[in-house]
Amino acid sequence: MRRIVVLGCVSLMAALGLTSVAQATQTTTLGISATSTKAGANSKLVVKYTNRTDQPVDTAPQQSHIVVWFPKGARTDFKDFPHCTVPLSGRPAANCGPARLGPGKVFNDARLDGNHNVLGSMNVYNGGGNVLYLPVVVTQPADVIVYVRGILTKVNSGPYGLRLDANFRIPVLIQGTQPPFINNFTIGPIGAIKRVRGRTVSFITNPSTCTSKGWGFRIDSSYIDGSRSSATTTVKCKK
Repeated sequence: MRRIVVLGCVSLMAALGLTSVAQATQTTTLGISATSTKAGANSKLVVKYTNRTDQPVDTAPQQSHIVVWFPKGARTDFKDFPHCTVPLSGRPAANCGPARLGPGKVFNDARLDGNHNVLGSMNVYNGGGNVLYLPVVVTQPADVIVYVRGILTKVNSGPYGLRLDANFRIPVLIQGTQPPFINNFTIGPIGAIKRVRGRTVSFITNPSTCTSKGWGFRIDSSYIDGSRSSATTTVKCKK
């Protein structure tokens, strides 16, 4: 029987404030691609996150909070798409199929004690309102479901217009080791496009304007020892 680990509770609060005498140094990169780069177009996104640490992967602090920033002018449409509630067990109900917005995968390419890699799959579900569910089903080295609930809100911060905020806690997967440090994950293509009342609508709509600088994205990661890392990227767009 699959062992369910329910860890994680999302809020709009700041990252955890835990401290450590010697903090690890993390290096993060972010990659974004869009199915359409035309201003104002319906689109889907692929998010690629990579992370490196200066500590051994089996002792490095695990991530506890991730914030993804989307460019100013980007819009989301929750109301015209099916939605569902993913319970704390992390198991989507049968009616969540139509609410699925995209797939993903989690992969730890550095070794844990015992020479184990971390493999897992991730799905994104429309929770309605401004909620996204991103449960992670880990299949190696243990069968675990990690509950992740994200809040997507409008902001007006520099070049950004939307913020996806998620707190979570990665469990211990092998007895006697630390929770794993996740090196990378890929989510997407995220989004949905459909006809509603005679018009085409998109869960994600590109900003209506395009400048020579393109559209800026950012990711901020926080770790349980209080260390942080950030990365930015730009998607070239067209009018």
